[in-house]
Amino acid sequence: GTGGKLLEEFAELLRFMWNAKYGERSPGRFRSLLGKLNPQFSGADQQDAQEFLSFLLDVLHEDCNRVRKKPYVEALEDEWVEKTDLSRVGEEAWRRFLRRNRSMMADVAMGQVLNTVTCPVCSFTSRNFDPFNLLSIPIPTVAEVVFQCTVFRRATPLNCPWVLNRPRKN
Repeated sequence: GTGGKLLEEFAELLRFMWNAKYGERSPGRFRSLLGKLNPQFSGADQQDAQEFLSFLLDVLHEDCNRVRKKPYVEALEDEWVEKTDLSRVGEEAWRRFLRRNRSMMADVAMGQVLNTVTCPVCSFTSRNFDPFNLLSIPIPTVAEVVFQCTVFRRATPLNCPWVLNRPRKN
């Protein structure tokens, strides 16, 4: 993170943008700080929007992460993953992720994706859930590998008071 510097500057920029009593304003201070934090964004070159968004989401997450001293978290054992129901594995992977990552970004803008890798030589299959804040899905051609994508959305993220206290729409 940036010790909250980018988060504060981003919040100020958003306050200005959404406050109807002000006129136009250049995001110069935000852009200048962004360039200092990551030289990739300091020049006038056109950048990939996905790279910028990924960097911004990651920094905002770290700046507002409530976990200050991150504990060591063991990876899930392949043997346990293999014999356990996939929904239970996903819940445990997310619970372990939250031990090191507690922020509003994690509550509302992060998720996890199931990765399944099979060795072409020995046919060993490994499955694990990886967190993401930006999901890039390649569109394969017919000659490439076919993949399946299934999206599951939890009604309420684990331990998310913001979602739990929000009024529900009918």
